[in-house]
Amino acid sequence: MKVFISPDGKIATDSAQEDMGAKYFSCRYEHIHFDKGVVHMDGETALKFVRSRHGTKGEASDFARSKRQETVIKAIRERVLSFETLTNPQKISDLVKALGKSIDTDISVKDAIEFYKLSKKLTETKSLVLDELLLYHPPATDYGGAYVLISQDDDFSTIQNYVKDVFLKDESSSSARPGNK
Repeated sequence: MKVFISPDGKIATDSAQEDMGAKYFSCRYEHIHFDKGVVHMDGETALKFVRSRHGTKGEASDFARSKRQETVIKAIRERVLSFETLTNPQKISDLVKALGKSIDTDISVKDAIEFYKLSKKLTETKSLVLDELLLYHPPATDYGGAYVLISQDDDFSTIQNYVKDVFLKDESSSSARPGNK
């Protein structure tokens, strides 16, 4: 176990604070920058990208972080299910080895093959990120210092309608999401 000590000798409990100098809890964060356009990331960079809680141009919220995580998951899915990967025995072997270290399952090989066949029939993936159009973050002092998200309405009906619209309605229907027309 590591305990980080601030320059004044206190145990490091607060977040990294840029205005206090680069060395103040420098173990807590690092600056990361991406140029506009397509970026190919290795695993370490992808983790930094999806875990980041700070940013510029609207990228400093948990909602933005959720969207970054979704972007990376989609990219991984596309790469794993690509023709290039699925027709290359070495890549499949490497993938199985990598996943084998990270996944513990009781799914049989037969069921895994059936899942794969089913996945080939999927034409799209639907996902859902509830954001500031549906939720808001009240002052932390209202909740004992906790970071909480509250529905924009008192009965959560806007969120319920949005979820139903995304997952149950026909693609041609308009979205119930606030702000969509």
